[in-house]
Amino acid sequence: MVSTLFSLHLKRFVPVMWIAFLVAQSSYAGLGRSESSVEEDRLSVHGAVTVQVREGYQVHEIVASGRTIKEFALPDGTIFAISWRGVSQPDLSQFLGGYFDEFRAAEAKGEKDHGRKRKTIQSQHIAVEKFGHMRDVRGRAYISSLMPAGLKPQDIN
Repeated sequence: MVSTLFSLHLKRFVPVMWIAFLVAQSSYAGLGRSESSVEEDRLSVHGAVTVQVREGYQVHEIVASGRTIKEFALPDGTIFAISWRGVSQPDLSQFLGGYFDEFRAAEAKGEKDHGRKRKTIQSQHIAVEKFGHMRDVRGRAYISSLMPAGLKPQDIN
């Protein structure tokens, strides 16, 4: 009787948890995702978006609360890079999306942050650079393998 009740509850619980997992995964915005995720990012920072078309890619610029965040998209809509500048760093867990855990692991292995020094974190798939000073924080992150031909990391700003 107890095992039957347990089995019945488990059959109801597992599908609910599976749906919750899928919803959480689909809510990741940022690097490696579709440019449709830019709208999620805009809503999360309460900003306004403009789009600039460049040769071989587009730049979606979100301006909000003393911060500018740019998301760089390939013609197929994949976000291959982001940059930021403003009074504070954006929530990198959102903007790095599925690459955030890889970033944190690489950051933990690197040297400790001391002062305003430029910091570059390189992992297997992405590179993240953070620099600036109080109230003028800047950075960029990109997927090296997706960078369009001729575009250099310093062009992501």
